[in-house]
Order: sequence, then structure tokens, then C-alpha cells
Amino acid sequence: MELFHVRWEEMPENATLIMGFSGWGNIGHLVMNHLVETLPVKPVGYFGTTSWFHEGRLETPITLYQYDQEGRKYLLLCPRVMFPIVGEEAVQSDFWEMLVEDMLSIEGLERIIYIAGLREDTRGFGSKEWLATVPTRDYINKYEITLSLEEHLSMVGPLSLTLLMATAEKIPALALLGYCGTYQSDYDAAKIVLGALEKYTGLRAKQDQVIEFDSSFIHQPVEDIENEDFE
Repeated sequence: MELFHVRWEEMPENATLIMGFSGWGNIGHLVMNHLVETLPVKPVGYFGTTSWFHEGRLETPITLYQYDQEGRKYLLLCPRVMFPIVGEEAVQSDFWEMLVEDMLSIEGLERIIYIAGLREDTRGFGSKEWLATVPTRDYINKYEITLSLEEHLSMVGPLSLTLLMATAEKIPALALLGYCGTYQSDYDAAKIVLGALEKYTGLRAKQDQVIEFDSSFIHQPVEDIENEDFE
């Protein structure tokens, strides 16, 4: 890995890697932080020059956590602060490319689950679905899950990179996209995605209320990478 400081001896094999960032509805950020706040996770990888302790755990702006549940192993890549994907404040694409490359370099991954939001106005007319699934070819072959995303919708940033790189590396990957209508945090959509996450991976987390992480004590956390050259 080029970006992360990693405790390799604690990295599980045959793990499901789950990741997501801010974007439409802030779904990825909300879901990942809810998981970290509600599950007894253990940090195994760190990114950034800022660090702090929370619940007795050493954390950084993006932290990789390990979690076991009834023999199933999970890795959770969680942005503890906002890393914008689109808009004027969006983090540069070179950073996302290196980040996804780092994640796909983890040996022995069973699969990758990417969490994100999808504009509500892209739903098909009359559709009652509030979640779109985007599996790669290898995911379809292994888990028999079908594509439900409408055609001719462009994907950008780490979502697109994860699907592209996972396809090239033949690592099964699935995107769970919750329909939402705004850049503002959509808690109802996040709960729907949490339910889908349990359905598709077995990972159980409370869904009645989305638990957030208060990062207001962290000063200018993204500035560390805004002026970096990731080429």
C-alpha cells in the first residue's frame, strides 16, 4: 500500500471489504460511520497526518477497520471526515485512483461492496425500488445477483474506479446505490442501504436510527491531500 499504514498481521483473509464516501445523499459516509459507531471494530489501517483517539481506538481521517461476525470477516474502509467526490471541493481523481489501488492490493479479498447514493430522478418511471444493485461480471457469476441500475447512467470517482479495477483484477464487486434526492444527508436512504447490506453480506447493524460521528473537533482534515502530488 502507498497511502496507508497497515497492521498486516491483523488483516484477515477471505474478507468482505466494504467502503463508501460522501456524494449524493451522503449515503456512503453515513453508512460507513454508522457501522463503525455501532459495531466493535478494530483499526488495522490508517491514512493521513492527523490522528486522535475515539472509544479508545486510534483513528485517522480515513481508517480501515477489521470486524468478525460469526466466522465471517469484514474490512470497513471508513472516511471519518468528509472527502467530497463531486463539486468544487471534490478531491482530485489521482487520490481516488491510488486509494482504490491500495484497497484492491489487499490479498485474499472475497469480495468488495461499495456504498453510494443515486439521484432519485434516475429511477425508472413507476419503479417502487429504492435501491439499485451494480454487480461486476465476477460478482454475478459467483453470487447470482442481477444488475438493476438503469442503463446510460454515468458513474464517477471511487465508485467507477472500484468497479473498473475490480473487473480488471477479477475481484467480485457489488455497488449498493440508495436513491436519494439531494446532496444533503438522506438518513432514510442510508437505512435502506443498511438493510440491503445485511441482505447481501450478512453484516448486521442497527437500522432504526443512523448513528453519526461528530468530527467537528478535527481541524481542516482534508487539507493534507489537497496540495499533494499523487502522480
